Amino acid sequence: MKYISTRDNKKTYNFIDIFLNGLAHDGGLYIPKIIPRLSNATLQKFSRVKKFNLIELYHGPTLAFKDIAMQVIGNMYQTILSKNKKKN
Repeated sequence: MKYISTRDNKKTYNFIDIFLNGLAHDGGLYIPKIIPRLSNATLQKFSRVKKFNLIELYHGPTLAFKDIAMQVIGNMYQTILSKNKKKN
């Protein structure tokens, strides 16, 4: 998937670029260049997910949803940075 800045849609970026940069160099936010559309069948599948499964995301050190997200982000940084070291 390619990404663009909300302030300049001419230059595209890959996921690793935007993940490591955070904010775009022009001060904008990164967004997907093309936002995929979900089919009605896919939306129906999401509607059948039990609410209990969605709200059970607080099992972390501080009992907050952010714990789950931050654990994934840390692992992503570690993976991306180790792959970049091997290339250099």
